[in-house]
Amino acid sequence: MAVALRGNLQDFGIAEVFQLIGHQRKTGLLTISNEGKEVTLAFDGGAVVWAAPAAKSENETLGRRLIRSGYLTSRSLSTMNAEAKSSGRPLRSLVVASGAATEEDLEAVDSLLTRDTIFEVLRWTNGSFHFHSKPVVHDRPPERLLGAEQILMDGLRMVDEWQIFRDSVPPLDTIVEHAGDIDERRQAMRREGGQRAEQFEKIVQLIDGRMTLQRVIDLARVGMYDATRIIAELMDAGLVVPLADQKARVARRGAKRGLTMAQRLVRVTSVVAPTLLLCGMVYVVQLLSAARPERIEAFPIVRDRIVEAQTLFEKRRIRHAVEAHRYLTGEWPEALDQLEQSGLLPEDELAARSRAAYYYAPSENNVVLLAPER
Repeated sequence: MAVALRGNLQDFGIAEVFQLIGHQRKTGLLTISNEGKEVTLAFDGGAVVWAAPAAKSENETLGRRLIRSGYLTSRSLSTMNAEAKSSGRPLRSLVVASGAATEEDLEAVDSLLTRDTIFEVLRWTNGSFHFHSKPVVHDRPPERLLGAEQILMDGLRMVDEWQIFRDSVPPLDTIVEHAGDIDERRQAMRREGGQRAEQFEKIVQLIDGRMTLQRVIDLARVGMYDATRIIAELMDAGLVVPLADQKARVARRGAKRGLTMAQRLVRVTSVVAPTLLLCGMVYVVQLLSAARPERIEAFPIVRDRIVEAQTLFEKRRIRHAVEAHRYLTGEWPEALDQLEQSGLLPEDELAARSRAAYYYAPSENNVVLLAPER
């Protein structure tokens, strides 16, 4: 008979939950919820098999992590998911067959996801948990499973140390850059050698003044704890500093230095073509106004033709940028602010003079784009 265990973390801490499952060598799924977040940990005989944020399927969890780690793009993942659905082949098999990642890479991604999830859960003090005793099917050898006691020893130590250096690291959406001569620290780390030196080198190389800290951590593939600790040390030493606000905005607006020729061509076309169209429309409006005979009306209805032309111009310009985004990525943007972030529209272009928002709704084959009422 399956056994269920429920409770809240205020009364029964996560460490006690792990100890109970480990001591009694339970097998099943532990689901923990906290402030809208939910994670699942699979246990076999009291040892952790895997841990991950809750998702509809294993493919969804794996796909999201592969994108974050830089192995796949959202477009390539979408293609592989469609192929997996039509052929019945597992996503993992398709990823390896495509050459995007090796089986060893996928194992490392699984391990990293498990460690990061456990590290996050151990920092939770609020929320609820539910352990459901049931068989857990997997092919991991016993030596690769994580014992609950070992998790608590290592994990709680990491949480204690993280409390010390976490304030040295700004929010993870911050862009940072090198601020001093890092060669001396780099040479010292190389002499020290080992895994820590490798992690340090990965972090240092990824900090380029264009990527956010979250992106640096994801692409380094060393885990949240280790990456955050190294970044904190660099910032405390003054070797890495946050980008100035203006520079950060420029970096987020598309990193112009990294644009390919095709992207530049699409961008120029999306900007210049509507401008030429607006000039032509204004010229036609002026000709029509000059040719119209003067009439006297009791209650004239005045329409600002220049404003109407500008409205049409703005709408066409944004639509060109939307279509350029689809040409470059294969997908409609989820929201219009992505166009500014990718550099396809100048900053604040979406803030119309009326300060009202554009209505934007993507569909499978088209988009609905309506200018704001003025």
